[in-house]
Amino acid sequence: MRSVFVHVWRTSEAEVAAALDRAYVVEVDQWLLQVGDDPYLYISFYRDGPREDDSWSSRFSDFGGPPAVSVIADISGRHEGWAEAQSFVLMLLGGFEGVASDDGGLRLWSRDEIAQDLQVDGRRFGYWRR
Repeated sequence: MRSVFVHVWRTSEAEVAAALDRAYVVEVDQWLLQVGDDPYLYISFYRDGPREDDSWSSRFSDFGGPPAVSVIADISGRHEGWAEAQSFVLMLLGGFEGVASDDGGLRLWSRDEIAQDLQVDGRRFGYWRR
C-alpha cells in the first residue's frame, strides 16, 4: 500500500477533523475520498510517527519540533491515486501550516513543491506514479 502524510503545526486534531469532515465522506475513525462509490483514499490521523521513526523529533527540527497533528492517506491498491493524493495534500496544506511526505523517502515537501510537481534530488512527491 502507498501512503502520503501531512504534518501540520499551530492547530488541533479537532480543527483538522472539521476540515476533513467538510471535504470527505466520514466513516468510523476515518474519512474516504471517493469517486462515485469507489474509495481512492482512506484518511485517518497518524499517531505512530514517534514509535515507527526513531528520528521523529529531530526530523522536524527545522519547524521547531514535531507537528501538532499528522494525517495519513492510504491509497487504494485498485487505483494509481496520484491526482487524489495530490488534491488531498494541497487541500490540507492550503488550510494549515505544514509539510507533506510520502512513504518513498524521508524528504518533507512544501505545498508549492507539490502543487508545481517539482522534481527535487531526482524524484517527485508521489514516487509511485507511472
